[in-house]
Amino acid sequence: MSERCRAAVAQLAEQLPDGRLRICILGGTSIQRKESEELAGKIAQGLSSQLAGRAFVFTEGMPGIQQAFARHCSDSMLHNVVPEGQACSWPGTELQAGQSISERKEIFSLLGDVYVVLEGGAGVAKQARLASRRGACVLPVTRTGGASSGLFQFPRKALEKPDFAEQGHWDALSAEVPIATTAEAVVAMVEAVCQLPGGCGRSLQEQPDSDPELDDLVSPMSPDSSKPLLDDVGQRERSFEGSKDKSQDTVLAQGLSEEELGAVRAILGLQRGSSSSAPSTHESPPKAEAAPLGPKSSTPMPFLQRPVMRHTVETPVPGVRSSACFRRRMVRDAWNMQEILLAWAISRHPGRRARQRHELPTPLADETEFRWYFNLLFPSLEIDLWETRDAEDVDAAVEDSAARQLQLALRSADRDGDGCVTVEELHYGLRCLHGYRSLMQDAARLLASMPVTSNPRELQALLDSLNDNLPVHAAEAQLVLREAKLVRGEGVRASQSCSREELLWALGCWYANVQREDTQWRDVLIAAFRRWIPSDEEHHGYILHELARMTMDLPRTLPMPSRLGSQPRKETSTSRASQACILLLAVVLHIVYFLLLIFPSAFFLTMILLGSEHGDDRCPFDLDGLLVWFGAVGLAVLAVDCANDGCSDQELWKLDLAFR
Repeated sequence: MSERCRAAVAQLAEQLPDGRLRICILGGTSIQRKESEELAGKIAQGLSSQLAGRAFVFTEGMPGIQQAFARHCSDSMLHNVVPEGQACSWPGTELQAGQSISERKEIFSLLGDVYVVLEGGAGVAKQARLASRRGACVLPVTRTGGASSGLFQFPRKALEKPDFAEQGHWDALSAEVPIATTAEAVVAMVEAVCQLPGGCGRSLQEQPDSDPELDDLVSPMSPDSSKPLLDDVGQRERSFEGSKDKSQDTVLAQGLSEEELGAVRAILGLQRGSSSSAPSTHESPPKAEAAPLGPKSSTPMPFLQRPVMRHTVETPVPGVRSSACFRRRMVRDAWNMQEILLAWAISRHPGRRARQRHELPTPLADETEFRWYFNLLFPSLEIDLWETRDAEDVDAAVEDSAARQLQLALRSADRDGDGCVTVEELHYGLRCLHGYRSLMQDAARLLASMPVTSNPRELQALLDSLNDNLPVHAAEAQLVLREAKLVRGEGVRASQSCSREELLWALGCWYANVQREDTQWRDVLIAAFRRWIPSDEEHHGYILHELARMTMDLPRTLPMPSRLGSQPRKETSTSRASQACILLLAVVLHIVYFLLLIFPSAFFLTMILLGSEHGDDRCPFDLDGLLVWFGAVGLAVLAVDCANDGCSDQELWKLDLAFR
């Protein structure tokens, strides 16, 4: 960690009146489930009543889960940590720390003793990893989904029941029980941590062994290798012995012997395996004892080193259009239509609009938000937003084509490896996927007939053939190799050559990375018309599916009363103007669908009437009977389609997202 963050945490500790337990609330900036908002309020009420005078509660002043919690929390307990120069929009003691949001997030991850996690994305999971790494107690309310359910590389240790928690309380975090029961379980476990001996139960665990999940959070990475920098390793080894002496002095200052500290670790479930049970052939170096986070003392609180992100890789500059072949220019121009849809979706995203209303900085897009845009732009590759997989199912998920393409797109967009992307990186990652899908067949044939190589000259010849024999600069071949290494992931040696899949993806990134040229408005209108008309289904079947779906989902889209004079079915944060726009658009769509439905119905009925009037059953070659038969089959198909309301909710999501 940086010295500035360490000093900021020490300064915040000085501002607190005593050494009470520090409870931090982590959660997403946009609430995905209605029960999560109610659960956050119940937890706030329970903590305010049970731990008044014994604990402080901290938020980051963000909308969503933290705001829902703050509405029901006692003002005397609530503290809001905001960046310098910013303010919080709800009551509570305001604490300014950090010069940016990322720095404030790191300080928040180092401040608390207990972290209660509801929902959340990759950013929340990263904060939970850092808090768990230094020994804080992380309590994920898994029933709320998101990061708290184990997604986004949430720390595995936090998903295991600690020894101080009762089994019934721990099960209530994930079981479908009443919300009040889950809230009581959370409050009971936090109270159990507060009652532990040794400075309100604040005892840092020992440094855990190397974990592949946390390797990128511990040491800086070399730009060309997955190993830590040698200078940093030597620096940590030189400071190892000094930290041991300082930790032992702090433990003795707090009045805890080694036996008492071991007992506390056993209660918390942090006791590591003893080396005496398994004889070793060599003597291991002594472990450094970490100091407890107890009341203030003259010894500063020790922290681990700041997580350092992967070396930042710059986004490639788009190629000149005159040097690109006609097909590459067409692929890039086709992406212009998708850019319009992507820009519209970004501006209408619920979390970003909520932050704009509160005049908060625009956040980076995490993996969940990235999946929203991925599903919108590539509906044929739709991915479940909250899909959870066990550890043994991860390899199976990667083998899935859609999941693999999502993974590659996110890795291309995430240039610094922090799990979040900017708007520009978001456009680049999805444009790479567009180029990859456009080039997949042509490049796959060429790669199949040649060995996979990392030789720039051979790769340059391949680029020339893909560019219709127009010359390609050698620097572009180097950029392709760099992109292939970027998406290979962690744990792969830098000396290992790129795989065929990684090279094919990098070629797709290069193929669509051409300078943008404005598209004429006529082409934009034609593309929009083609997007919204049925293409791969029967005309009447598509219309009936849309009509049945929107008729059933309209009551869930609007807060309409269940009967005349009754209360609305649900609360909504949308304005009345937005609700009126949704209703007006839904009515217009219903009228259009009904008009389009009249034509096939009238056609089939006309066939039956004409065939019945002019047909004769006594004639073996009566063609009029075929008209009756085809008309009856057509009406039967219409009836079956009316009864079948199975269709995707993608268009409803677009409608709801546009006016939320």
